[in-house]
Amino acid sequence: MRKMDLTVVEKILMTLSCLGVVWMFWYTFYMYPSLPETIPTHYNFQGEPDAYGGKGNLWFIPIVACFLFGLLTLMGRSSHTFHYLVELTNKNQEHVYKNGRLMLHVLSFELITFFAYDTFAMLEGATGDRLFEGGYAIIVLFIVVAITLVFFMVRAIRLKE
Repeated sequence: MRKMDLTVVEKILMTLSCLGVVWMFWYTFYMYPSLPETIPTHYNFQGEPDAYGGKGNLWFIPIVACFLFGLLTLMGRSSHTFHYLVELTNKNQEHVYKNGRLMLHVLSFELITFFAYDTFAMLEGATGDRLFEGGYAIIVLFIVVAITLVFFMVRAIRLKE
């Protein structure tokens, strides 16, 4: 299989995801000195803090986001090794591979966007500004990811011809 270049959409998604990761580290670094030593680290569904910890816990979200971005980017480079829902033929092979790779870039962008929002909300909450809406953001994330997965699975099935 010849090397497949990234599409414009994939390049845009990767760039935005990378910028999101950089922003999370920058914003955490920027806000860190002004934060109290003990901050809310978890919120219940009503948006009220129900766990506290040291402000060093704030680095966890950007680190996880960076790891996921790197992992999904590396996985996208080996889309030819995935197990697909459809039988690969010489006719559909490249389209199916590109569909799988695009799905990873979309998922990466969705996750990074969520983590960037979570970083912002956690840092603002730590300074006393309560903008946490409760547990609804995680529900929205699950719904968005589920829709994305179903969309790309249906798309893969349609590419089998």
